[in-house]
Amino acid sequence: MRLRRPRPTTLLVAAAAATLAVVYVASIRACGPWDPWETHYGEVARQILVRHDPLDLWWKPGSGGPHGRAETTFWSKPPLTFWLIALSFAAFGVGTAPDPAELVHAPVAEIALRLPSLLFGAACVVGVGVVVGRLASRRAGVLAAFALATMPQMVLVSRQALTDVIALAPVVLALGAYAVAVATPPRELARRRFGRFETAWDRRLLPAVLVVLAFGVVPLAVLWAHVLHPATIARVARAGRADGPYSAAALRAVGWQLSIYAVVALALFARLARLRTTRAAAMSLVLTGAGISAMAKGLLGPGIVIATVVADQFAAGRRRLRLGELELPAGLLGLVLVLFPWHHAMWVFRGDRWVSEWIMVNNLARFGSGEQAQAVGDVVYYLRILGPAAVPFGAVAPVAFGVAAGLLLRRAGVFGAGAQAPSSRDVLLRVLVLWAFVAGFAITASVTKYYHYLVVALPPLSGLAGVVAAEPARLGLSLRGRIVLALAACALLYGAVHLVVSQPAILAHLTTYLYTGMWRRGGGDTSWVVWYAIPFAVGLVPWVLGRVNTAAAAFVLSGILTTHGLLDVYLPAASEHWSQRTAFRTYFGQRGPDDTVVSWWFYYRGETYFTKGRIWVMKEPDRSKLVEYLEARATKFPGAHVWFITIEAHANRLASHLPPALRRSIERVYENEHYVLLRVPLAPLAQRLRQDRAG
Repeated sequence: MRLRRPRPTTLLVAAAAATLAVVYVASIRACGPWDPWETHYGEVARQILVRHDPLDLWWKPGSGGPHGRAETTFWSKPPLTFWLIALSFAAFGVGTAPDPAELVHAPVAEIALRLPSLLFGAACVVGVGVVVGRLASRRAGVLAAFALATMPQMVLVSRQALTDVIALAPVVLALGAYAVAVATPPRELARRRFGRFETAWDRRLLPAVLVVLAFGVVPLAVLWAHVLHPATIARVARAGRADGPYSAAALRAVGWQLSIYAVVALALFARLARLRTTRAAAMSLVLTGAGISAMAKGLLGPGIVIATVVADQFAAGRRRLRLGELELPAGLLGLVLVLFPWHHAMWVFRGDRWVSEWIMVNNLARFGSGEQAQAVGDVVYYLRILGPAAVPFGAVAPVAFGVAAGLLLRRAGVFGAGAQAPSSRDVLLRVLVLWAFVAGFAITASVTKYYHYLVVALPPLSGLAGVVAAEPARLGLSLRGRIVLALAACALLYGAVHLVVSQPAILAHLTTYLYTGMWRRGGGDTSWVVWYAIPFAVGLVPWVLGRVNTAAAAFVLSGILTTHGLLDVYLPAASEHWSQRTAFRTYFGQRGPDDTVVSWWFYYRGETYFTKGRIWVMKEPDRSKLVEYLEARATKFPGAHVWFITIEAHANRLASHLPPALRRSIERVYENEHYVLLRVPLAPLAQRLRQDRAG
């Protein structure tokens, strides 16, 4: 049999995808884990391995000092992201070695920390590309995938250890499956008989089965084995209470109550075995995906999925939801299986205090009352940041949203023409428009606003951009209309590029939550974005003239170049200021055998991660406690040093908080735009203490 030679366009797409993949991973070790988020989440995940506890997430700032045990639990996020990072750590053998410097020197430390985000980010890109390619056109799917893969915010959340992309991929799964289900005619699933029983036996059911196994059955089995393990019961019995929350009795109650979900799993597989059509198989993933998203970040993902589905049902002219077509039995069982076991276990094990902190404070209060004064704004807040977050394809995304919305209204007969039967492309555009609108409304309605919340709107916007860029003729765009849209895209592209060049730190801000003060510095050079945006602007000319393949090549080239500039030029330079890795490499490289390190007058969590918690922590200055600590160290180790890591704004104030004998001995060993590492010899203080005792 002769193999068909691949078409030239296929080879070009494969080459571009391979190039982009290399760009994604080439500089991953050049960038230290950042504060905030990465180091915090990395340490929580590491503690799962250290404590052998996947149930009760844990965080402890340090091993001493007035704030070394300021926190001992981590209840602000659900566990999926930390389970995945812990699994990656275990697979690479990272995080539990006796060497305290392991996380600043291990060759695979950054890869292990970020691998889950890389995989889930890739899943988002593939999911958007496959769905758009199936329902619109192959070219539109390729462009949508490249658009999403090269949007700077998507690039960053896929290269950092964050919860956002872990929560986003299940949303893409859920709404992608929904779009395919409602846009394509259902087909019968193959079936097989085993004795008296007949079951669905079709590869098209495999995604639903694998998702349930990976995110439902396996976590349930791990939690169940953990709470029933004698070592777990013995540890809780030593540290906990006789009964009530955090007790061995509560742990045993969790053990037998988790059996409820074994019944749910059996019922779910029985329901999946009875499914008859491909539509039902796809619909079974909708609520299951929503539940997985909730296990990664909370209520935002499920809210977007459910609101989009309900809105689409009404937009399709269904005044009453067709519950049978939505396959709610399998969906609800999947939602319960992936979402409820951990929440149920924590409620029983930790009681109402955990419910209050996790549900009330970290979900409802954050949405309704805000978290920080600098993280609030109106609808313009996210419209402004969309340009830098999605450059260069962000220049097309708002235009594509408007084009698609107008097209749908026209074909629905809103503008006076007769309504037309929707094609699969129309249904896709309808779902994408509603998805983008619901996501935008949700993040805008939230009182707390961070730049990284915008990432939930990028998949539908990239899908719309891919369809409009790839299929202008099929969407009925005239030459005049394409000219107007191209001019609008040029204006948006100019605004985005100008913002990135004038405020270099804004790219780093796409995944952080501090945008003022010292965080405006250290952003790195961004002049490259001007040159890398030029191919995109030039590509709009052949797009207007109908030469879409040429335009698409220019768009993809611009996106890949922008990603290269972000990951290989900007990010390594910026990470030297946002990450504490180099400071702690310096400390571990030069410290003496009896030296210790103090985090003084700041609390950004990288100091805990890089030292594995072996650090003396002082979040706020307390001169008497600091002097007491230094005198104790000087008495015991007179020839040692105490190292201090602090922020640049406080470094010059350290001398006034030290004993007089040490104030002239401070040495700045390392500093960047954000952090300063200082070394203080204890010998002068030890000599003074000996003189005082002798006197």
